[in-house]
Amino acid sequence: MMRVTALYGNYDALNITPKYDLYVGPNYWVTIDLENRISGQSEEIIYIPRSNSLDLCLVKTGPT
Repeated sequence: MMRVTALYGNYDALNITPKYDLYVGPNYWVTIDLENRISGQSEEIIYIPRSNSLDLCLVKTGPT
């Protein structure tokens, strides 16, 4: 089981919330869009890996 929690802290004072897609290896998992989410976004997945390593990729889909 994998769990991802994304939070936006406005550390750069630009107040532009991030939006990106998450991939497990080459497979799309979920879109993270933190606009209007004060407490962040959490997602869970049960994934059975086929090797000893696992790539989690973030792909930019918004302006940030």
